[in-house]
This record gives sequence, structure tokens and C-alpha cells, in this order.
Amino acid sequence: MKNLIHNARLVSVMAALAVASLLPPAIHGAEIREFLLGNTSRALSEAPVELQVVFRAMRFNEVSEQWNVDVLVTNTGTQTFSGIVVLTLDSFTGTSGPLRPDGLSAGMPYFQVGFPAAYDDGLFGPRAVTPRRTISLGFLDGQGPPRLTTKIFAQPAGQSYALALTRSLDGLGQPLPGVRVTETTTNGSRTLFTDSEYGVVTLGRGPGEHVWRFDFPGHLPVWRSAVVPVGNVRLIPNPRLAARSTNVTTLAPGIDLVWQDGQTNIQLTVPATAFSESADAFLTPLDGQTLPALLPPGWSPLRAFWLELEREPAQPIRPASPGGAHRHQSTRAPDTLGY
Repeated sequence: MKNLIHNARLVSVMAALAVASLLPPAIHGAEIREFLLGNTSRALSEAPVELQVVFRAMRFNEVSEQWNVDVLVTNTGTQTFSGIVVLTLDSFTGTSGPLRPDGLSAGMPYFQVGFPAAYDDGLFGPRAVTPRRTISLGFLDGQGPPRLTTKIFAQPAGQSYALALTRSLDGLGQPLPGVRVTETTTNGSRTLFTDSEYGVVTLGRGPGEHVWRFDFPGHLPVWRSAVVPVGNVRLIPNPRLAARSTNVTTLAPGIDLVWQDGQTNIQLTVPATAFSESADAFLTPLDGQTLPALLPPGWSPLRAFWLELEREPAQPIRPASPGGAHRHQSTRAPDTLGY
């Protein structure tokens, strides 16, 4: 161990050899991620290759047994960006990982390297350089110098685009990847899918009203709607898709029934004339996070559930006691929502 630490004094030589490993890959995409910066959520897009990461120095701290890496970002192109610039570490070897990052986005640690002016985002113009930021990396015994894969996220200044960003989750709030998203605007509809790892998806087909439906096998659908503004990325409340109940209850015709769910104590009144023949029913309890659509401001669910019936009832099925946001879906019900 001591040998390794003393050898680390030669890190000034090693750093020159490690720079190639620290450089980000020259692959450009239009990925958008959400970052919490100064207690404010900001959506930034992956920067073009003209924004480059420069690692100025790498040192080993014998007292804390960690690597300290000085990093900055330069703008080698002709485009001007917002003054907010973020560096993410998407993978690494030769280290236990970054220490004390500013946060996590899509599961990846990030560091803010470009800081805005006092009252606005500021500008990051051609030939500009961000302030130097020192990043600490954990030390691994017996490993060589760290190797990092990085990405830069920024926002072009004055960019006229209209986008939205969200992330699909399951009923417990964990990422649910591969969710189908049907996006509807005045220009028509299109189908998207959330990404295969973290459930993130970029939405928007220009400014204006949008409606999104989120579907995944074995789960209940969720809707979101919003106006997408020009020149910004709107963050859409993350949809939570509850797992669809597989418990079936058969409702017999000609019997007035108070149907009670054993787990949630939800009670439904089924009139004797609701069905002319037996019908299977599925009841999935919901909560305030898994509702199919956002409640109006000031509303909160007392008891919420999703009821699916094999056939349309001739008489309405109602809660036995007041309270709870509910939606009835049958084989012939229109694809609309209302409370």
C-alpha cells in the first residue's frame, strides 16, 4: 500500500498519459437530462463536440487517500450557450467513483462546471473557458490512474425549441423503462418509448397543447397534459404506472351486492339490474401518486381505485360511501378521463 502511495507522487507524469483516457467520447446525441441546480430543476441537452472537457491536473492526496482532478470545459466552436454547464460521469474504472458530486441525473453523478451570472444564466460564448473545478475520486488499491467517460450538458443561448421531459416510474416510484408513450397534438399523434435503462423520454412536437398516454404491459395507463412553451424544456410530473390487479371477482346478475375489497376496504354498490349475465370484474387500488391523471388543484384522494369490467353495466356501479377519485373503464368506454 505504501509503495503505491509513494509511486503516486509520480502522478504528474502519469497524468499526461491518462489524459487520453479521461477525454469524453466524440459521440454526439440529443439526449436531455434533468439536473437539480441551486434548488431549481433544469433540463439541459447534451452539448455538441465543440464543448470539450479539459483535465488540467491529477493529484493523489495521501492524507485522504483520494484522487483530485482539475477539470474545465472550453467552447471551441462558434455557438453561444447559456452560462450553466454540467459535466456528468457516465462510467469510470480505476476508482471507486466520484466523491461528493452535486447530484445524480439518470443515475449518473454530475458536477456543475459553468456557473451563471448573479441575476441570469449568463453566456458561455466562443473561446470561453469555465472556471476550474476540482473533482475528487475514490482510490482503489492496486489500480492504475482513473479512467472516466464524461458528457457535457448545456443549453444554447436563445434557442427556439419547444420540448418536454419526463420519466416513467412504477407504482413504487422506481424507474419503469420501455413504456410506450402516445403523444397527441393538433398536428396528430406519434408513438415514443421511454429509454431502456432509466425510463427517461423527451417529448414535444412544437409549442402548444400536448396530451400523453403512458402504457406498459401488466400496468394501468396514465395520462399527462401540458402546454409546451417555446425556448424552454418543460418538466412533466413523472407518471407512475400501478401494476394491474389480477384478482378477479365474478358479479352475478339479479342480486343487489355490496362488493368489498378485502385489502383496502373499498366498498362498491352493484345494483341487481347492472348485468343480465355474470361479469368478471377487476379492482386495482390506487393512491395519490398512481392516479391516471393529475387531480385539480386543492383535491386529494380519500379512496382511489380503477375498476375494469368484462362488459358495460346497465346501471352505474357506485362507491358505497362517498369519497375517492374513480374512473370506470369498460370494453366500450371512450378513451377519456374525468373526475
